[in-house]
Amino acid sequence: MRAVDFVAKRLSPLEAGEYVVTARQTVSGVDPAAISPTAFDAAPTHVVVTGPRTALPPSAIVGVYPPSGSTADHSTVLPHVRLTPATLPWQRSAKVGHPGDDAATRAEIRETPWLALLLFDADEAPQLQTVRRADLDGSTALPTPLPPEIGDSEDDPVAVIDVPYGLLAALLPDVGELSLLTHVRESLVDGTTTAAAVVLGNRLPPPGRTSTVHLVSVEHMAQRSPDWRYRTADLDDADLVRLVSLHHWSFSSAATERSFHGIAAALDRDPLSLRLPTDRGLRGRLSCTPDGAVVHTDELGEVVDPARVPQAEVVHDDGFGPAIALDGSREPRLVIERPLRSQAESFTITAWVKPRVARPAQHRPIVASLDPMTGQPGLWQDPDGGLFLVSGGEHLDRNRVADVFVADDTWVHVAWVRTASGEHVVVDGEIRATERPLVRDTSLGDAWIGTVGVAPEGVDGTFDGLLADVRIHGRALDVAEVRRIRTADRTHQPERAGAFTSRGLVPVEHRLRQGRTAVTWLRSPLSIDPTAALRRPAPIHADGWLDLHADIGMLDATLAAAWELGRQTMLSSSAAAAALYRWRRARRRLGHHAAHSANASHLPAGSPHPDFDPDHLPDEVQALLTAVARLDGLPANYLIPDPDLLPPESMRMVKVDPTWLDALVHGALSVGAQSSGDRLQQEELVEMVRPVPERWGFLLRSELVSNWPELVVALDAEPLTAPGDGPVAPLDVVAQREIVPGVLLVLCDGVPRTLTLHLAPEEIHCGVDTPDEGSALRLLLRGANGHLDGRVIDEVPLRELPAGASDRRVLRIGALRQAIADLNPTSVEPSPADMAVQLIAGVPQARFVVDDG
Repeated sequence: MRAVDFVAKRLSPLEAGEYVVTARQTVSGVDPAAISPTAFDAAPTHVVVTGPRTALPPSAIVGVYPPSGSTADHSTVLPHVRLTPATLPWQRSAKVGHPGDDAATRAEIRETPWLALLLFDADEAPQLQTVRRADLDGSTALPTPLPPEIGDSEDDPVAVIDVPYGLLAALLPDVGELSLLTHVRESLVDGTTTAAAVVLGNRLPPPGRTSTVHLVSVEHMAQRSPDWRYRTADLDDADLVRLVSLHHWSFSSAATERSFHGIAAALDRDPLSLRLPTDRGLRGRLSCTPDGAVVHTDELGEVVDPARVPQAEVVHDDGFGPAIALDGSREPRLVIERPLRSQAESFTITAWVKPRVARPAQHRPIVASLDPMTGQPGLWQDPDGGLFLVSGGEHLDRNRVADVFVADDTWVHVAWVRTASGEHVVVDGEIRATERPLVRDTSLGDAWIGTVGVAPEGVDGTFDGLLADVRIHGRALDVAEVRRIRTADRTHQPERAGAFTSRGLVPVEHRLRQGRTAVTWLRSPLSIDPTAALRRPAPIHADGWLDLHADIGMLDATLAAAWELGRQTMLSSSAAAAALYRWRRARRRLGHHAAHSANASHLPAGSPHPDFDPDHLPDEVQALLTAVARLDGLPANYLIPDPDLLPPESMRMVKVDPTWLDALVHGALSVGAQSSGDRLQQEELVEMVRPVPERWGFLLRSELVSNWPELVVALDAEPLTAPGDGPVAPLDVVAQREIVPGVLLVLCDGVPRTLTLHLAPEEIHCGVDTPDEGSALRLLLRGANGHLDGRVIDEVPLRELPAGASDRRVLRIGALRQAIADLNPTSVEPSPADMAVQLIAGVPQARFVVDDG
């Protein structure tokens, strides 16, 4: 349960200052003649009450809004900072009192905060400086002298900003507005109440700009003469005023699309589960199968009719896979038909290449157009072991990459990437620079693979060696995508690899025990593979959990990695590992004692500890296994083995794989096994672990996580489609943590049908509303129950700007308070808490419903 109460103020029992405590003891009820004197005065005791003044401890800052470093639509938001203790803004005062002040004046002074928020845009932001307390005056006008207090040191560092008075006068709240911009929020969360003071700013962030907010001290800046006003009122606009900055942060106000709702609405939610994305932008691909067929995949990902695809000799290269063999003759003519239908400013051509000779006598085509001199792109091997890029009718020497093929009969993966601003070549996953092309009107007709229709002088017509997995994309791939192609498709069998990637598996490099490397399948524990099954009996080492897919000659190391991770997790906890070892030893001793009692009871034998329970794992072990069942503390690269499983600004539904957890638990409980008997009892130990219920959840990678760290997640077992629907069958969130910056994992017991994201009540922010771009700012008012009641202030009062000043959009809080009072049925002026309620901009909420499909 969460709830927030708004309170006008919370005064400190004592103001900061020096106090004298006196005490007198009087004796009564006795004869005065017997005791003299009857009154005793103790020596005065001096007590100093101190509080923050020129610096705040880090613990005092509970949170800020907008979040520091965030980029979103903050243009109608009043920034605020939350502080603890809740009395902090009232521990000092902006007003200066006098000994003759009456009780009402003294109360007024106490209720005036000493803190204010100032928002500066990028052009106005003052430079933060650090000075000694003794040098606070510097060369600027101080708003007020700060007399030293007990405990102060002249060498104390103080963060200050120097602000031109003209700008400060335009931004600083009036003295009477300081109280209206400060209130207390009492939050009730699961039966626990916490309180924090909130200081609001009075300026709306400029749209499309970066803003910097400073929490400044205005202590003793206001004096009564006869009305309360700041001491700086008679300065010139250019005079610099030095202010103590107690905290500062920056953020950017972007377009509406960067708002909470805008970011949530644009989340990538397809596919629903974790799996590698399809090859976006692929326009044509030529691969081959072990049975000797050449497969042509078109831009829709469909296999072209084999009758239309010229065939070539396919050989099986040891340690690599099937490949197209060409011998330098003009046949066969393999073609990808018109992969780029129009002029292509960006494209990518990739291929596996194994030339028979690294330095041929003449240029040989890898991927070429019908006529390489007509301005169509091509990728060629040159006589010096390099690559030539034919582009835009340029001569071959224009774009040459040297030292690509350094040895005969050696596989090299090459990629030519053309962007709107230039081009580069990626060789075996490493980028190699080339010259920027001079002519941009490049288009690609039919792409000839390993041959060319019309060979210019000095060019052999056909490649001599092996080619495999030739791809043409209609976009520029980044280096990471090229590397993934290089790693993923060593099988060169897209129709078979797709059967694995559709189940959430990803290819990774695997170093074998013999030192060789291979490509192995790996799956996230958050992705269910329907082909995986529990192992009975369970292997006793990691290699026993490996799966071999003989049809494509690749291993699946998912369960083996889980087993090894479980073992390492147990060993990383010395307390749990030691407890498991001692428990195993006591269990063996119990077994020996039972055998001794049955077979040699006439001989003495020690008895096991009376408190030992052989059917219950130690608490330390049970706690560790319960945590790993929630995936707590597990490395992020095990949970998401490939970043492309969860691209930026995406959300995926996940389920914890019980098969993966089973392997992990077996690995964890293998620690301390010393005998074959221990290993035979492994299944018995695993059964002692409490069964984990069906656990589902979501993965979210988004600025929602980084921009709003206090994000609240609610899950419901029913699909909630109406905007006002409340929780019907809420599910308990058993895990919610940021596994890496910007990536949030949420798990629950059960199948969620609705996911709701919103800010915590403590993050409720204040602001105004604008119905249309460029229109006047308005405020929608709320009734006593906190709900909108139809009353509207059509034009929020703003401060008038001097001639030539930029749009600062500073609210006149006092005038706004009066406008709200004029619309109140009772005409009562709202308190600071009432003002905060009226300025609530609401808590942004985004709801996602899982379809029946």
